[in-house]
Amino acid sequence: MSTHERVTGPMRSGPINALSRSTQDSPDALIGMARVRLAQRRNEEASELALNGLGLQHFNALGHHVLGRALVRVGHWNRAVLALRTALSMAPAMSQARRLWGAVYARNAKATA
Repeated sequence: MSTHERVTGPMRSGPINALSRSTQDSPDALIGMARVRLAQRRNEEASELALNGLGLQHFNALGHHVLGRALVRVGHWNRAVLALRTALSMAPAMSQARRLWGAVYARNAKATA
């Protein structure tokens, strides 16, 4: 057991296990780290970090947008549509989310037609 674990208890598993306890409890920090993982093309980690951030603060349009982008990249199209639609319901003017939602929605429409 590490010194950190003796002091703070066991860390969570997954990509957030290397983050400090204060970072793990901050939705903005988790969503920020998810954005970094997206830039690094570490999409599974990005989606997990975004989900953890949204678990702490559901009403976060940027978090839903980041989650939607990560889900698109790993091929979870239906879940991506839901995440992006949630982001847009919270922030209708979020143009990046609107463009991505439109592209994913159109792709799903072609796939089901």
